[in-house]
Formats: sequence, structure tokens, C-alpha cells
Amino acid sequence: MCFDIGLTVRQALADFQRNGDPYAGSAGRYSADNGSIMRLAPVVLFYFPDTNRIRTFSAASSLTTHAVEEAVECCLVLSKVIANALPGEAKTQELKVDSADLIEPKVTAIAQGTYRERYVLTL
Repeated sequence: MCFDIGLTVRQALADFQRNGDPYAGSAGRYSADNGSIMRLAPVVLFYFPDTNRIRTFSAASSLTTHAVEEAVECCLVLSKVIANALPGEAKTQELKVDSADLIEPKVTAIAQGTYRERYVLTL
């Protein structure tokens, strides 16, 4: 029995039990929640510094429970930020993410850092 998991993860686990498909994540429009991104850091740490494997397995990790493109792309963006941070890059370098392969507009905007221009915090 699982405790405190979301409906998307619960459904993916049930589907996996039923059909054995490890990529049982929902591609439904409303399944782009945060479940796959919450468990992303260990994937990046395990495959670091191999950027190709980080990218491949970050996407695969999301597909296990959250297959909607927005969730997969968010995992790709965050995995790049984590990988950039591990060797101690400057913050400006950590946040540099190539958005050329992204198709989801919201994720592309995050990767390009447009939020930094919109929300300037003053103390």
C-alpha cells in the first residue's frame, strides 16, 4: 500500500501492475503535475557528468508516471540546471538551459528565463 501519493502516480502504478509497461505514465492534458520532477535529483546525481544519459534518463523517469510533454520537458530543464550546479558554476551559468528542443511554450519560457524579467523582487 502506498501512502500520500498523487492520483497520477497511483494510476501509473496500477497500470504497471496490470500490464507491466514501465512507462505507464499518463499523457493526459491534466496530468502535468509535479510528481516526476520531485524525484528527479537522484537521476541527475547518478548519471552526472554524462549529459546525454542525464537527459535520456530524466525523460524516462518522468515517463514512468507523467508522460505528458510538459512534465517531461520540465524534468529536462531542471535536470540541466542541477547538472550545471554540481561543478559549482556561477548562478548565471547554472540557469542557462538550451530551449531549442523544447516544444511546450510555458517550459520554453522557463528555460529562456523570461520569468526573471517579469518578476523583479525588491527588498
